[in-house]
Amino acid sequence: MLGLYLNLLLLAIAAFELAFGIFFRVREKEKSYARTFIPFFTLFAVMVCGGYSMMGFSPDDGPKAFIPRFIGFSGIDALMLTELSFLLFDINIKKIVKYIVIGICSLFSLFDLIIYGNENVCTFEMRDDCYTVFKIADKEAYLFHYAFLIVTSILLFVLFYFWYKSKTIKREKRFVNRIIMANCIVNLAILIDVAGSSFSEKYPAFFSCISSAFYYLIWMVAIHRKLSFSMTLENVSKGIFDTIQVPILIFSDDGKVSLYNPYAQKTLFITKTDSLYLRDLFSLSDVEELRLLAKTKRGENYQMKTTVKANGKSCLVKCSVEKDHSGEFFCVIGTVLDLEQENSGK
Repeated sequence: MLGLYLNLLLLAIAAFELAFGIFFRVREKEKSYARTFIPFFTLFAVMVCGGYSMMGFSPDDGPKAFIPRFIGFSGIDALMLTELSFLLFDINIKKIVKYIVIGICSLFSLFDLIIYGNENVCTFEMRDDCYTVFKIADKEAYLFHYAFLIVTSILLFVLFYFWYKSKTIKREKRFVNRIIMANCIVNLAILIDVAGSSFSEKYPAFFSCISSAFYYLIWMVAIHRKLSFSMTLENVSKGIFDTIQVPILIFSDDGKVSLYNPYAQKTLFITKTDSLYLRDLFSLSDVEELRLLAKTKRGENYQMKTTVKANGKSCLVKCSVEKDHSGEFFCVIGTVLDLEQENSGK
C-alpha cells in the first residue's frame, strides 16, 4: 500500500501549496513585482504534485493517466521558466537581452512539451500497491527532456553568479542564497532520476514532486522576507510608527487601545497586553471619558488635558479620528504630549 500513501502525500502537498499561495497572495497587499510572481509559482507547483498524484491514482493506462502526467511534467518546465523570468527581471541588464533569453528558453520548453509530452513516449502500468507508473519507450525524447533541464539549470546557475554579484546589501545576498539552495534541491532530484534507482523506477517522478515542494516553500519564504523589507508604504509607515519619539495610541470608539508604539509603552509604563483601555493609562473621570468617546463617535477631533496614571505627569492627549473610504469611523489616533516637558522648555 506504499504507493497509495505516496499518492495521498503528493495530493496533500498540492492542496497545501494551493492554500498557502492563496493566503500569501491575500496577505501581501502591497503591489510589487515579487508579489506578481506568487500566483505563477503556486499554480505550477500545484501542477507538479497534483498532476503526478492524479496519474498515480489513475487505473487507466491511456488518456486518464497521460493527461495528468503531462500536467505534472509541464509544471516543472513552467517553474523553471518562471524562476528565469524573475531572475532576469531583477538583474539590471538590457530588456532586449531579457526577452531573447526568455524567448529561446520558452521555445525549447515548447519543444520539450511536444517531444517528451507526446502520448507515445511512454507506457503506463498499474502496480499492485495502487500506484500507476510510466515507462519511457522513446529514449531520444527522454534524453532531450533531461538535456533541456540540465542546460537550463546550468544557465540559471551562471545567472545566479551575476545576480549575487549585483547585490550590495547582505539581506539581498541572503535572498539569492536561498534561491540557489532551492535549485540545488531540484538538481539533486534530477540527478537521482537520471542515475536511476529501484525506488525511482518503481515510483517515477516522486523525487521531482518532493523537490518541487521544497523549492516552492523556500521561494515563498524568500519572497516573504524580501517583501518585508521592500520600500512600500506599509513598511515605511511601520518604521516611522516604531521609531518616532512621541507616544502614539490607536484605539476604538469604546476607548479600547489596540496598538501603541514602543515609545508609548516606555513612557506610559504599559505592561498590560490585553483589554487595555484609556482609563488604564490616564486619570480620566467618567464625564471626561464619555465626552471623549461621544466626540470620536461623531467623527470630531478632540484634545484633553489629563495625567498619566503611572507617574502622575501632566499630558495633553490629541485625538484624531480616522475614517474609512465610505466615511465611517475606523479608529482614533491619539498623540500624547508631555506638558511638563514643554513648560520646562519655555
